[in-house]
This record gives sequence, C-alpha cells and structure tokens, in this order.
Amino acid sequence: MGCLVHSGQAASLLAGDFETSATPAPATALSDATADQPLDASFPTKAAEQFELARKYLNGWEVARDEKKAFLLMKAAADQGYAEAFGGLGYFYGSGLVVDKNDTLSEEWFRKGALQGCTKAELNLGMMLYQAGQPQQKTEALNWIEAAAAQNLPQASYELGEIALTDHQPPEKAFVWFKESADLGYAEAQNKTGEMLEKGEGCQLNLTQAETYYRQAAEQGLAEAAAHLGKLLDPANPDPAKRVEALSWLLVASGKNEALAKDLLATVPYKENEESLELARQKALQFSLSSANR
Repeated sequence: MGCLVHSGQAASLLAGDFETSATPAPATALSDATADQPLDASFPTKAAEQFELARKYLNGWEVARDEKKAFLLMKAAADQGYAEAFGGLGYFYGSGLVVDKNDTLSEEWFRKGALQGCTKAELNLGMMLYQAGQPQQKTEALNWIEAAAAQNLPQASYELGEIALTDHQPPEKAFVWFKESADLGYAEAQNKTGEMLEKGEGCQLNLTQAETYYRQAAEQGLAEAAAHLGKLLDPANPDPAKRVEALSWLLVASGKNEALAKDLLATVPYKENEESLELARQKALQFSLSSANR
C-alpha cells in the first residue's frame, strides 16, 4: 500500500509516485467539474479496490497509464474515507498532476491521511512542514516524520538521517537513522550507510560492512551504489575474481550514466584487462537482469 513518498531530493518539489520511480507524464489539468464527476459504473465501488486501481493507472501496472483515471479513482476512495487515498490526493495536489498545483490542499489531504495513521502521509506532511522553513513548524514536522519512522517506514528514517546532516547534528545520529532505514531494505539508505562505513563517518570504519551495504543497494538497481561497490572492489585488484566483479558493477553503473563509474572505467587499461572486461560484461548483464527482476 502506498501514499506519496517524498524522494529526499529537490526541496521545492514533492516527488513520489506510489512506490515506483516513474516520472509523471505531463497531462492537461482536470476542470473542477470533471474532477467532481462520478466514477464510471464499470469501476469498482469498494474504496480499497478503487485505491489499488488508481495506483495501477498512475504507474501503468497491468493497464495503460492514465493519470486522470488515477485521480478520479483516488478521489472516489478518499470520498469514502479511505486513509491511504487521503495521502494519494495530497500527492496529486502537491505535484500538480492532472489538477492545478495547490500546496494548501496538498497539506490538508496529507494531514487527513496522517491523522488516520497513513505512514507515508505522516512522512509527506512532515516534509512539507519542514521544507516550509518556519522554525515553529519544524517541531511538528519532525514529530510527524518520527511517527512514520516509528512504524518502520524506511523512507522516514532516511529523511531523518538527511535532516541530521543538513542541520549539522552529530554524524553518529545521522548514521543511526541511515542504518535503521538500510536494515529495512531502503536502497538509498543502504548506499549512504555504506559511504559512512567506508569513511568512518559517524561510526567505526568498516570496509567489509560497507561492501555489504553497497552490494544490497546495487542489487536493487541503484547505480550510485553499483559505482561505489565497483570502486571499493577495485577494477585494478590483483585478485582476478575481485577485478572482474569490480568491473562488472562499474559497467552496470556506467550503463545508467553514473559519472563516477564512467570516470573509473576510463582509467582501466583496456589491452591489459581485455579478458577481464569481457567476463565483466557478461557478469554485468547478469547483474542488470537480476536487479530488474527484483
């Protein structure tokens, strides 16, 4: 189940997409009259089914992608009091997808969802309040984000780690939040935890654990983690198996236009490593296929 999840990137945007990385396609805004129209009789009448179908239309899962149908279904579910749909409407109004962007309405819908216990609405309400930059709102913002983290929402723990770093809190505090998120399976946090372990930032330096976390994130398809893993394994490693694996992950990351991986591959003497590179290409394809099927 999912409401909008803030991505932790541009503070001026609410980015998220019901648990997928798809970028919303431009669409003409619905008129007020259209937005309030009743659902077509062919659509389900139960709120939970409307919500799930809305997510499918939004992401193009099993059906052709249709943001307008997604909004109408989300609104129908919200009209029946479905808490997850409250957060969903917060997403539509916050991102300006098929409706006019309206931060006031977005906050209202996120708050409704948060008050009903929707963890992702709690997170997004907290992020909206935090990004508003008003000191009096930050305490409430952190309370909402921490409430979501307490319910094991990994994105919330990750955001608390980012906030700790942004606010120049001790790195040990940021590390605790990142590791909590990483251990819940969040790829961005796994990569960040790996970075901190590799540098000994906010924790004891531990390259073995850093490799483990980088690998977990890379296997989920995160290009930055694949680059970090390839660098840590070392494309010039005297151990042939390590060298091939390092090159493999760098090829995976480079194929996703990751700058660090491209820079590192550019330094590999091609003739001296031709055999390793060929093996690495085969292994990189296996890694890519494996992460795509996760």
